[in-house]
Amino acid sequence: MPNKGIKGITVEIAGDTTNLQKALQDVNTASRNLTAELKDVDRLLKLDPSNVTLLKQKQDLLTESISKTREKLERLQAAEADVQRQFKEGKISEEQYRAFQRELEKTRGELNSLEKSAESNVNALEDLGNEEESAAKSSADLSKELDKSGDSAEVSGGKFKTFVGVLKGIGAVMGATVTAAAGVGVGLFKMAEGAANSAKEISNTSQKLGLSKQGFQEWDYILRKSGTSIDVMGAGMKTLQKTMGGLTEDGDSASKAFKAVGIEFDEIKGKSPEEALNITIKALQNMPAGADRSAAAMKLFGKAGMELQPLLNKTSEETEELRCLW
Repeated sequence: MPNKGIKGITVEIAGDTTNLQKALQDVNTASRNLTAELKDVDRLLKLDPSNVTLLKQKQDLLTESISKTREKLERLQAAEADVQRQFKEGKISEEQYRAFQRELEKTRGELNSLEKSAESNVNALEDLGNEEESAAKSSADLSKELDKSGDSAEVSGGKFKTFVGVLKGIGAVMGATVTAAAGVGVGLFKMAEGAANSAKEISNTSQKLGLSKQGFQEWDYILRKSGTSIDVMGAGMKTLQKTMGGLTEDGDSASKAFKAVGIEFDEIKGKSPEEALNITIKALQNMPAGADRSAAAMKLFGKAGMELQPLLNKTSEETEELRCLW
């Protein structure tokens, strides 16, 4: 926001004589809104610093902020000679002139700071991209090794076949990077045992959340690709199920919470936790982003509602595409 000291300074900008403070009003309003959005994203990034979706969102906001700040600086620079002339001629006070100079230097500093933040954010995205590429290569190498071993190995009881099936199933879900197996001896069976334990863990956790094993794995994949996690969803599911338990036809608070996102009593009553989750997420995604949606998400999912924002920023169609990819 421009210093109040520049109030009353009239300058010529792009051939038009105008009040300087008024000329900067729109760009300052836009900059304040962008700054508020950046603070919200930074708060979420503190919880999950490697969240690619949030980092990309931050980069978009920084790019727009840089554009607006540069626009403001250009307007101030265009007015600088005129302000200096008016000061020499005694048309504006020394206080006004000093305030203008402070605003000019402040804007230069803000632009420099934003550009550094954008550069740092790009580096963070590149580092995560390199890690993902490395993990993908490791997974591809593992798959090749398993195919080779599977072609040549004869393992009693079909343990190798079981191992490959389980590993491929949970690998996509858990995002694990496993060192390629060179043979089918003791080391291979230890890996198979670990895969079986992971499958058991999926079964146990899915039951706790009220999800099927299939649904648990689908949501784990969708959430990771959206920049959040199944742990966050797990916390939210407790609140959602508690709200479900309070549903009545009498317009109670639980019914109102669902109605706020466009879900009627008959649509949600009697649904399983997994069905209720799918219906609720879709309804929230179909709402415009903003305070109303955030408030509705927190009523239905508790504090997890804020951490699920990266998922809610996706469309329901994008979510279904991820589900199909799994």
